This record gives sequence, C-alpha cells and structure tokens, in this order.
Amino acid sequence: MSLGASLRGIVSQRLVEKRGGGRVPAVEILVATGRIFDKIVNAEETHEIEQIIAEGEYYGMQTFDQSLLASTATASSICARRSRHRRARTTCA
Repeated sequence: MSLGASLRGIVSQRLVEKRGGGRVPAVEILVATGRIFDKIVNAEETHEIEQIIAEGEYYGMQTFDQSLLASTATASSICARRSRHRRARTTCA
C-alpha cells in the first residue's frame, strides 16, 4: 500500500512569536483529495502540492503563508508582523 493510498490528511504547525510575548501556532493543512493523490504517486509532480494546498480552501486546506499572512486574529492582531514575515516561505507585499 502506498502513502498516497493511505493518507487522509496532514496538519503541521510552527509556533510564531506573539505580540507581548508568548507564541501562537501557524498551521498548514493538507487534505487528501484526488489531485493530491495524483501528485504524491507521480514523483515529478510533487512540487505542485503546495499550490494545490493554496487553492484548496474549499476542502479546508491552507499553507503556512496563508495562515501567517491572512487577516485573521492569529496573523494580524496577535503575531508581530516581523515574526510573520520571517516565518513565511514567500514574501508578500
């Protein structure tokens, strides 16, 4: 049995510095859909998984960048801006 066939989802978190001290989680969520399965079983296409996660809000998916940089309570009002940008994979304007 392959990983793609048995996978249901992956949740990964990083702790990000909070304004005023402490830390809050930034969470990346992958849900095993047909598109994800196709990319996992084809090694040449695994680099496309992050884009599928970014486009998968309907399924409850989100990237670390979306978690960190979105205008949610975790990203904008709790976390220090510098900490969010330092942890993000890509730079957003």
